[in-house]
Amino acid sequence: MEPHFTKPQCAASFSFSFLKEQLRLLQELAEALESAPQAVVASDLRRLELQTSRQRAITEDLRVLWNVPAASSSATDSPAQRRAVIRQIAASSLRAQQAARLYAALLRRAQRTNHIFLRLLASSAATYEPPRAAMPAPPGRV
Repeated sequence: MEPHFTKPQCAASFSFSFLKEQLRLLQELAEALESAPQAVVASDLRRLELQTSRQRAITEDLRVLWNVPAASSSATDSPAQRRAVIRQIAASSLRAQQAARLYAALLRRAQRTNHIFLRLLASSAATYEPPRAAMPAPPGRV
C-alpha cells in the first residue's frame, strides 16, 4: 500500500505538506484498523460495515495522494522537520500494517468459526425432526 521510495528520494522530492498529509492519512488508517476488531468481536455488523467503509475511503485518499504529482520541496522546509515527519510516516505505516494483520487474522478466525457452525447446522438438519404439530380434534369430539 505504501509507495516504494527511499528516504532520500522522499525528503528531496516531496513537499512538506505532502508528507504531512500522508502522515495524517496513515495515522487515520491505523486508528480505523485498530478499532475495527471490536466490531467483529461484538458481532456488530453495522459498525463493521461502517469501519470497512471508513478504511476504504482513507485508502482511496492515500491512493489519490500518491498518484497526484507532488510539489517539490521548498527552501523553507527544515531538514530536521522533514526527517521527523518521515520517521512518523514509517512508524504510522508499521502501525497500520500490524493492525491490518491482526484484523485479518481475527476475520479469518471468525470465518472459520462461522464455517464450523454452518457444518454443525447442516449435519444436524439431516437427523433432526421437528416436533409434530398437535392434530386438531375431529369435529364433534371434544
